[in-house]
Amino acid sequence: MFVQIHVLQSIAPGNVNRDDIGQPKQCLFGGVTRARISSQCLKRTIRFSPEFDNLLTDARSHRTVYFPRMVADVLRSGKDEFSEDELVKILNALSKQFKSEPKDTKSDKSTEPGKKNKSKSEDKDPGVTGQLVYFPKQFAMRTAEHIVEIRNNQKKVYEEFLTPPKAKDKKKNSEENDTVKEQSQEAGGEEKAQDKKSKELKSFLEKITTASKEFTVDVGLFGRMTTSDLVVNVDAACQVAHAIGTHDAFIESDWFTAMDDLKHEYVDGQVAKSGASYIGSGEQENFFCSSVFYKYFNVDMQALNDNVSTLTTAELAHAISVFAGVASNSHPGSERVQLNGKHPSSGRQTSMANPSAPELILVEISSVRRPQSYANAFLQPVKGGLEKNFMTESAKALVWYVDEIAPAFAPSDTKRLLLAVGHAKVDLTTSRELVASHEDLVKRIEALLSSKATD
Repeated sequence: MFVQIHVLQSIAPGNVNRDDIGQPKQCLFGGVTRARISSQCLKRTIRFSPEFDNLLTDARSHRTVYFPRMVADVLRSGKDEFSEDELVKILNALSKQFKSEPKDTKSDKSTEPGKKNKSKSEDKDPGVTGQLVYFPKQFAMRTAEHIVEIRNNQKKVYEEFLTPPKAKDKKKNSEENDTVKEQSQEAGGEEKAQDKKSKELKSFLEKITTASKEFTVDVGLFGRMTTSDLVVNVDAACQVAHAIGTHDAFIESDWFTAMDDLKHEYVDGQVAKSGASYIGSGEQENFFCSSVFYKYFNVDMQALNDNVSTLTTAELAHAISVFAGVASNSHPGSERVQLNGKHPSSGRQTSMANPSAPELILVEISSVRRPQSYANAFLQPVKGGLEKNFMTESAKALVWYVDEIAPAFAPSDTKRLLLAVGHAKVDLTTSRELVASHEDLVKRIEALLSSKATD
């Protein structure tokens, strides 16, 4: 089954997703500048929502560079004792299984006069992979188990894993391999020359690679790309578009200001004095904008099943219905990500609290995978103002476009669920089922997926 979610949501002034200079993200569409929320921002909001976190046991991975440290933490808590020196070697051995992401050396101005740049090996943190990757908790546990296994039963393999060749040895081996290669090309000597790594070590690394196929739901949905043979790549089962404004956007700015509560008592005996006691500098300028956003998501049930094969049909239907519910009602900055026991604010929610409910959600379910965004409904930006409502005009534009496009291009078995309330209370002429609440919408999605999957 293939599920598509279309959303209209008005977000009041704020800065839920900023660019590199602190301004709300933008894009050019239909000849005008629109407000934009990146798909990465939306996906993180979905992953850290309470509903998704409670979806299934360990439904969320850690997207981090600290996988080696995750393994070390498991080893420290295990019954086998590891010295800190040994753990550092393990950290190094694991981190070297990942290629570092390229860095912009031209913009590196950190070198002080008279001092040499540190080498990459000196800068390398033994506890990091050099690339952000989704690591399920169980993958760190499986890796730790395999390390303990070879440590106890295959001492030589363990030492080979911990002590990769040094730079000088690599150069020497490279020269020797070149000689061997020239002498034995006809007999397939190239493969033998490169086969210096023992079969036992290869087998050990393959076990870790196999363990990396135990995916969590978020990896199954959003995919994973790595630069290491130790972790398999995953093609995403869902697609998330950048949310775009349905009309042109205007970015405003403000400065942080503060009043002194006791100023009237200590400044020249004045009872009151107008004006702020503190006004931020230009570097502390805050930017914000408001917009009606069109959001689009889709998810392939079969692809998710292929990625997370441990899920039953009922669990798949439940997972996708939860995803659809969270994606349609997500608001960047409203998620409460707990770090070190604290819940830091994000998306300027503390100073510009602007969470809002979507007023139109259209869900399309079909057995045919045929992605179709309706962003072109807003190719001509909608007009609003004192007499026209941006949300109402956006809803009218969307349903007009769906009624025009869907009969010509949508699969004939498409089932539509429509939740339209408030300023977006409009209807389709194309076949649809109206739902009264967001909760009912999520339940209907799960019911339809469960019934169609068993047909």
